[in-house]
Amino acid sequence: MRDGMMAGLNRKDRQLIGAVGFMEVVRMLGIFLILPVLEVYSASLTKSVILIALAFGAYGLASAIFQSFFGILSDRIGRKAAIIIGLIPFIAGNLLTFADHTILMLIAGRFIAGAGAIGSVATAMVQENVPEQKRNAAMALVGIPVGIAFLIGLLLGPELGYAIGFYYLFLISAVLGVAAVAIVIPLKVSQNRVVHRPSAIYGINRVSASLAVAGFSVSFFMILFFYYFQVFATRILLQNNYVLPIFIPGVIGGGIAVMIAGRFEGKRTTVMAVASIAVILVSVPILFLAPLQKSSLLIIEIGSVVFFLGYSLYEIVFPTAITRFASKYHYGSNLGIFNTLQHVGQFAGGTASGIILGLQLNRGSQISALVIMLVLMGVAMVLSAMVYTGSRTGRITAQA
Repeated sequence: MRDGMMAGLNRKDRQLIGAVGFMEVVRMLGIFLILPVLEVYSASLTKSVILIALAFGAYGLASAIFQSFFGILSDRIGRKAAIIIGLIPFIAGNLLTFADHTILMLIAGRFIAGAGAIGSVATAMVQENVPEQKRNAAMALVGIPVGIAFLIGLLLGPELGYAIGFYYLFLISAVLGVAAVAIVIPLKVSQNRVVHRPSAIYGINRVSASLAVAGFSVSFFMILFFYYFQVFATRILLQNNYVLPIFIPGVIGGGIAVMIAGRFEGKRTTVMAVASIAVILVSVPILFLAPLQKSSLLIIEIGSVVFFLGYSLYEIVFPTAITRFASKYHYGSNLGIFNTLQHVGQFAGGTASGIILGLQLNRGSQISALVIMLVLMGVAMVLSAMVYTGSRTGRITAQA
């Protein structure tokens, strides 16, 4: 499978994908080690649902604020320099959270760490250096190690947190951030497609804006899903170690997505964008109509497989769909607005999760989550379908 996706990529392309993938693994591992235990750690510091929700959402809020900034900055000064600058607050925020074990400092540290919003920059680096017909495959290849980091984080986060103390996870994340800087510094990338134009912000187009709004809905659901799973495991299943129940769906859904995505390149990318949203939409009723009892674990597992399949497809094909319709001089700007709305969704989802679901699940909170997510994912479905139909009819055309 991997050799098939590698076909058509030259040695330089493969080195770039490997380096960006490794850098993203190090950075994302620092995030995923914390995410599975954040609700538990926050609850140990305060009983306030609002403060717990803010701790969940602070990272996403900061990323939302700074994502477009770093995207535009990278269009002007280059991708590598922007990545290095962005890793500095990521390291500082995690060190601050490690040093002071209070809920307010947790919120502040998460906000500072989230200000290192370089996701769009790393994606732009890959997109501008790989041929268009191989971009989905390139994103899938980057996504494989990132997916592994995600699963390792799910496995080790709770184990390490309970063994050495949750706050030490932030120190580990800071060290991983330093390692990411060390990986990026010697990286050689082509900058011949980047024009440092002061008007870069005006290069954001309507396709990027539409897909960014869809990204808001998906990210909102992603955070709500993780919060829901944690509360379901700790309150309904009565177990603190819920890694295996979420590990298996992640492997199955993510694995299927990687096998599928690389087969749909170029014009077919918009088809996969619509399909990814449709799959996520299907998971909503499966998850939130499950009875609140231990015997419902299988239903939750099935819903989680469907969610991870759709979400993994979305992560692979949406960036490629955006760069397909964006000027090559404004990849950073267009991916920046997409990532901005993603992180706004994460902040909104993190803040709303505690309010919608609370600390104890009940049927009313499930139905509330069901209705909200059907509406949000329905909007995402309409917007992605509009981009697809526009590309088919010629109203929306690919740009050079």
